[in-house]
Amino acid sequence: MQGMANFKPLTQKHFTMLKWLVICIVISIIAGIFGFAGIADAAAGIAKIIFVIFIIISIIVFLAFKKIF
Repeated sequence: MQGMANFKPLTQKHFTMLKWLVICIVISIIAGIFGFAGIADAAAGIAKIIFVIFIIISIIVFLAFKKIF
């Protein structure tokens, strides 16, 4: 149970990458609706990259916490 003593709740700074992911997805959807294909493709590409990075970091953090508990 010592691992729980070091646990800190998530703060706003932890959600920065997820916030940028949502912003890029919204930009790509809006650009796609208005027919700006180049902007939509670029924003969707950025969102995909950020999503993959987020998943990788989440897996690393999950494995690190699994070893603590």
